[in-house]
Amino acid sequence: MKNKVLLIEDNQDIRENAAELPELYGFEVLVADCGEAGLYLTDLTRT
Repeated sequence: MKNKVLLIEDNQDIRENAAELPELYGFEVLVADCGEAGLYLTDLTRT
C-alpha cells in the first residue's frame, strides 16, 4: 500500500504541478481544490 499525501490548492496549474513530485517518489496523491473537498477525501480514504 502506498503512503498518501493530501494536496489542497485552489489554482489548478499549481495543483497539477505540485502533485507530480510526490508521485515520482511513490506517494498516492489525493488532490482537492478547497478545504471542504479535502476533508471529504480524507473521510472517503480513511482506514
